[in-house]
Amino acid sequence: MTKENEIILEVLRSAVSEALDKKRRLEQYAVVWRNNRTEIIENNDKKILHHSKTDSDFLNRCL
Repeated sequence: MTKENEIILEVLRSAVSEALDKKRRLEQYAVVWRNNRTEIIENNDKKILHHSKTDSDFLNRCL
């Protein structure tokens, strides 16, 4: 990985961390990609509310 790519990756990680922290402070849920599927998690990241095998599966449940 090039130095430039490492910097970009670190900036992205920082931005995601800040966004998730903000959601936690506002007591909002978050939708994340984890273990090759989308998950809705509570603000404390302890309870998983919904697993989805595919993005379209997830979107169909939301609509």
